[in-house]
Amino acid sequence: MIEKRAAQRHRVFKGGTITFENSGVACTVRNMSEGGAAIDLDGYRLQSPPYVYAFAIGTVLRPGQELTVDTQGDPDEDSRLEKHWGETGAVLNDGGDRVRLSSLRGIMLDCYAYGTGTC
Repeated sequence: MIEKRAAQRHRVFKGGTITFENSGVACTVRNMSEGGAAIDLDGYRLQSPPYVYAFAIGTVLRPGQELTVDTQGDPDEDSRLEKHWGETGAVLNDGGDRVRLSSLRGIMLDCYAYGTGTC
């Protein structure tokens, strides 16, 4: 296969900042492309069983942008680039866990694990 991209292709999902001060985790989805197309996240999901966060219609990342999803917080306070999972308690285990990004069809696109968690 011949590579025709003008710029290097990057993975879509990168693990974000993990904090346990408030028993919350911030996951970051980045569009690393500097000159490529926008990414429409409608139908994509972040999953850390048994929890699932579904991106809403109209959630789009332009090249170079990043979106943060906080596990706690009120979804009514969402902005275009900051979303809230809406959970009131801890979603991820302190000792280790994982977060997966899946497509509309359930295909795992990326996974971020820490501690004893595995992808």
